[in-house]
Amino acid sequence: SGPRPARERRHRARAGGDGGRQGTWRRAYDAVGDWLVEHPAPMFLVHNPLKDYLLRLRAGQYDKAEGAKALDAALESDLVVLFSQTYCPFSKAVKRELDARSVPYTTVEVDVVPEGNMLVNELGIRTGRTSIPHVFIGGDSVGGCNDSGVGGTGPGFRQRVKEDGWLEGELRRAKAARDAA
Repeated sequence: SGPRPARERRHRARAGGDGGRQGTWRRAYDAVGDWLVEHPAPMFLVHNPLKDYLLRLRAGQYDKAEGAKALDAALESDLVVLFSQTYCPFSKAVKRELDARSVPYTTVEVDVVPEGNMLVNELGIRTGRTSIPHVFIGGDSVGGCNDSGVGGTGPGFRQRVKEDGWLEGELRRAKAARDAA
C-alpha cells in the first residue's frame, strides 16, 4: 500500500496517533540529557578555540555597538536572566533548579530569537564564555550549568545553588544594587 502522503502523516502525528513513538523518543532524549548533566564533557571540549571560532562565524557580521546594546537590554530585563537553548539538557537542568526554588527569571532562547547567535558571540566577548546555558544574576555572570568563569574553571550554577544561602545572597545583593541605581 506504500507510505502515506506527508500531509496525512503530519495530521496523524499531531492527533497523537504515532503509536507512542514520539513520547518514547522524547523520554529517551531526556534520559540521555539527564545523564549528560550528571556526567559533563571535559572542559577542553566545552571551552575551546575552534568552538568559539565557529560561533563567531555563525554570528556573522553585525554592528558591535548594537550587539553590546542588545546584550545589555537582555541583562537589564530581569534580576535573573538565563541564556538558554530549547533543546539543551543543561538549560533544562538550570530551569529546573530555578523553578524548584521559585526564582522568577527571564529566559532568552538563543536558538529561537533572531539575534541569538549575535548574543552568544557578545556573551563570549563580555565574559569569555560562549557555553549555553549562561546564568546572570543582577547583570553578573554566575556561569553555566556545570561550570563558571573563563575556561570553565569554577563551579557551575547547579553546584553553587546547593551551597547553603548562596542563591539567596546573590539575589539580595543584586536586588540591593538595582534598588540603589
